[in-house]
Amino acid sequence: MFRKIMTFSLALLVLPATAMATSFHYTWEQPVGFIQMDAYASAPAGFMRFCKANPADCQPDTNPRYVILDAARMRDLNTVNMDVNDSLFFNTDLAGRDVWQYPIDGYADCEDYALEKRKRLMDLGWPASSLLITMAEKRSETVNAWRYHVVLTVRTAQGDYVLDNEIRPAVSWDKAARLYRFMLIQTPQDPQIWATVNGHQNASIDSGTRVR
Repeated sequence: MFRKIMTFSLALLVLPATAMATSFHYTWEQPVGFIQMDAYASAPAGFMRFCKANPADCQPDTNPRYVILDAARMRDLNTVNMDVNDSLFFNTDLAGRDVWQYPIDGYADCEDYALEKRKRLMDLGWPASSLLITMAEKRSETVNAWRYHVVLTVRTAQGDYVLDNEIRPAVSWDKAARLYRFMLIQTPQDPQIWATVNGHQNASIDSGTRVR
């Protein structure tokens, strides 16, 4: 009788765990949607100067490819984002200058962070067509105003993820939209061709919201 009771009790313990396992999904397995592009727009002048200095990094791609996220690919995004964020010190350009470049001497501003992350992911085999530099506006923490900001949007088969120098992990674009108003984004077909972002997609922004 005791053996039967023990067997039944173990079955009760196993069944809920099995049910939970069958319903569990990693976050990257769920579709998160895409940042919607509107009309074509002029690329930032600073980025065009970057392309003139680094033409090999600005080639068009007539056959855009999107990576299917799995544990290894998601690790790529988080590792690159955190490594670049941890290895560089933030330093803004001088007033009146907007220099887009790979980081020099361990210093960078937001667009330099994005360029470095793009390069490192391409070195890991990610296609350039899936790595879209994105301009946004962020509410200033000190004054009631918006300031210019640049992040890297990674377009995957499951949707868009954002790599940001102010957010430690890679996050889905809709989470980043709680903090930013997306303005311009590169097109997958050509990094030198940009597009405006559909303003209706941007979430209402609470300046007190923090994304971890």
